[in-house]
Amino acid sequence: MKNTAIYANRWSWKCRGDNGAYNQDANCIAHKPAPQAGQCAQALNTCTVGTVKDTTNIANGKRWSCQGLHG
Repeated sequence: MKNTAIYANRWSWKCRGDNGAYNQDANCIAHKPAPQAGQCAQALNTCTVGTVKDTTNIANGKRWSCQGLHG
């Protein structure tokens, strides 16, 4: 497998075939998922989008943040 190009919204690579007469190289492309901002849920230390990044105890409860996806 050989990376042939870098794009902002997709991956592109080339797979080398065997040396047989019927085998050829294959050019492949896969689209990258769009970035999503993290979003906190109402339940303590949970996210509706992303994963919990930081938690902090504050005077009247807890505070947490959510790290987004694909970005």
